[in-house]
Amino acid sequence: MTSDDFIMAVVKLNQPIKVLARFTAGQLKPCKFAYKGRTYEIETINGSYLSSNGRFSVYSFAVQTKQSEDIFELAFYFENLNWVLKKIVSEDFT
Repeated sequence: MTSDDFIMAVVKLNQPIKVLARFTAGQLKPCKFAYKGRTYEIETINGSYLSSNGRFSVYSFAVQTKQSEDIFELAFYFENLNWVLKKIVSEDFT
């Protein structure tokens, strides 16, 4: 490996979480979430997409927080109005 190489670790979790979100101009926007006793304030939404889970939609977000350099994938399930932390992507530079 060279100094330009890096390793990305993806941890799939699919764990229920609590999220503080806003509905502004018809758009859903997560603002903060709690995971493992810690609160994360969302600084950037890198992307979002809408998918289907049978009859119901799932709205997913890739976010970065002020407290971590990791990327978190959050999903909102319209079927039961629950949030899930789908995965965490970490970059370990070597």
